[in-house]
Amino acid sequence: MAHVSERRLREGVTVAVHRNAGLRKVCNCPRRGWAKCPHPWHFNYSWRGAAYRLSLNRYAGKEITGKTEAETLADGIRREIRAGTFRGLPPAPITNEAENEERQEVSFEMFARRFIERYSKDRGKASWQDDEYMVKRLGSFQTIEGRPLGEKPVQRVTEDDLEAFIKHLTTQGRRPPLGTITCN
Repeated sequence: MAHVSERRLREGVTVAVHRNAGLRKVCNCPRRGWAKCPHPWHFNYSWRGAAYRLSLNRYAGKEITGKTEAETLADGIRREIRAGTFRGLPPAPITNEAENEERQEVSFEMFARRFIERYSKDRGKASWQDDEYMVKRLGSFQTIEGRPLGEKPVQRVTEDDLEAFIKHLTTQGRRPPLGTITCN
């Protein structure tokens, strides 16, 4: 059994501490089912104050299905990190200039749709519809340039755009959500 010990959280709850050798899955499957669940393996390791976290599928450039295969790959990555020869993920291949340009110019609306599909829904968030409403509202906001923020490339969305949206919310008699980041 992988259970090693227990630790107490700030809330006073005691949880089991497992040894997983830096391998984990980011899914809702129970830990005991990870060896057979179809979700990808992830690697996390700390060495001399530096944290290394990556998807083994992306690192290997292929699907890593079995736990043994994931453990073998993780052992090799750890050896490279300790030897100082680890160079991270290999760069994504660039097939042509148009595809590269398309990859760089993702609109805020496209980014928001991917966020909802790959983060909110995929992680099983019960409130994914709230997230969808919020990003649609933000995407439909008219920027100073006179076009919706959703059409703007996500790399070009500025702090000023977001501050203008928050100011717009307050002029409509609505407060920005608690915990909203304000920049000075």
